[in-house]
Amino acid sequence: MRRWLTLLVAAFAGVAPAAEPPCDRVPGSLVADRPAELPPLLPPGPSHPPYLPGGPIPRRPAAGGYDHGQFYLPEAVATGPKLPPCPCRPLGRTWATPTLAMGWSRAGQLPAADGADASFRAGFGLTAGTWLDRCQNLGVEGSFFFLAEGRQRWTAAAPAFGAAAGAGLSTDYWSADVTGRRTLFCEDNVRLDAVGGYRFASLREELTGGGTAGSLAVAARETTANRAHVGELGLGGEYRFDRWYAGMTAVVGLGVVRAESDAVGVAGPAGALAVSRDADRFAVLPTANLTIGRQWSEHGRAFVGYGVHYLSRAARPGTIPAAGAELALTDFWVQTVNLGLEFRY
Repeated sequence: MRRWLTLLVAAFAGVAPAAEPPCDRVPGSLVADRPAELPPLLPPGPSHPPYLPGGPIPRRPAAGGYDHGQFYLPEAVATGPKLPPCPCRPLGRTWATPTLAMGWSRAGQLPAADGADASFRAGFGLTAGTWLDRCQNLGVEGSFFFLAEGRQRWTAAAPAFGAAAGAGLSTDYWSADVTGRRTLFCEDNVRLDAVGGYRFASLREELTGGGTAGSLAVAARETTANRAHVGELGLGGEYRFDRWYAGMTAVVGLGVVRAESDAVGVAGPAGALAVSRDADRFAVLPTANLTIGRQWSEHGRAFVGYGVHYLSRAARPGTIPAAGAELALTDFWVQTVNLGLEFRY
């Protein structure tokens, strides 16, 4: 229709109609005109052998070149040597264990107290450590244990004073150590470590009494102090079953104890009113801890346990020597029932 209208208008105007360009579209089609031949998208390149499955992978082209065959694959990034897997499940690189304890000890060579007995007393402990390697095979650990002062009282007679009067004994004990750990055996639910290091222990006691010996008034005080320096070696291990676990650490310390005794106002066999003695002796200081606990979060565990410290040689009240005699030594032990928490990160 449009063509006929164009011819009609041209005839009245006396102008020849312009020739229309040929149209290769289908009448009524909305598709745009298309060239008869598409230009190449990429410039033709040199012949390249096709990649065959299982064959060599073409490498990256030289700098500034063009990969006409489009076979370029990125090269693998160097990641360094692959680390071997750890033999057991890590438990946390760093740990801290605060502990509340109830402990008791015996009063050396003195008779059993017949008055108030406060030898059963509270204590506190803290252990902290860290592993030094990825698989937790080598670590360091430090611990501190303190037992509050305990008091015992005698009301019938003053022990070791020979006086019909009362007496009281106070005892202070604390200990600290620094150790290293080395794994001997380890699996996901069990491990055994060698433990070795240094421990210091301090024991101080004071016995006081007063009364009469015949017609003579007596007031006396005996103080003993012991400081032990030992090197210790032992084992520490743990077994885990589900969320429960049982642990054990037992070490034996060998070293020297410095023992001192000062007695004032005591009428000894030589009639001395003051006696002071000291001695350096070889001593054995074993310690052990047993625990049973449960994992209550990813980083926390709670436990109950039992602990014991034993010092083979120590100066204790009631062993006052005569003038010129050596200081007599006996042993000392303390036992504890523990309740604590362990945090690992």
